[in-house]
Amino acid sequence: IATANPRDVRGVVARLGTAFSDRFTFRIDSPQYDREQRIAIMLGQEERAKAEVKKVVSVEDILTVRDHIHSEVEINAHAAVFIERLTERARTRFTDENDFSRHGAEGERPALWLVRASKARAFTAERAYVVLDDIVKLAYPILRHRIDLGFGVPSSEKQKRIEEIINEALWESAGVAGNSG
Repeated sequence: IATANPRDVRGVVARLGTAFSDRFTFRIDSPQYDREQRIAIMLGQEERAKAEVKKVVSVEDILTVRDHIHSEVEINAHAAVFIERLTERARTRFTDENDFSRHGAEGERPALWLVRASKARAFTAERAYVVLDDIVKLAYPILRHRIDLGFGVPSSEKQKRIEEIINEALWESAGVAGNSG
């Protein structure tokens, strides 16, 4: 978990470099709160600071669940091929010379995180296997901070472009290569 800026810097001065941002699994933005909600958060912070923290799970429990997910939740070849197609597109699509992007989702981490997160999502859904919907639901938060479309490109454009490569990979996985809609 990280904030947008280091502790010793006020405001967001610069983006993290690719090597640093790639170490984070997801990028999830907090919602935009209205005035009343912000005041409630501020006042509630004082009460939460006084609250007693109670242990609800042990380290051993967490490690047991992690090991169970790793060894018992299956990801089949079809899902693995889908992840490879998706991350290959995310790696290469956004680095074309005709594109204005700075970089795509480089390296193997996007695929590794999609596998791990999809298995965890399947586990929370009480399934012993990953389905394509697990991967699709997690693809955007896993890919969005790994793809840089360049300065001034609105986040809605990035979301649209990532959704396009997700859909293309889905169509290709279904045996309908080249169809984008």
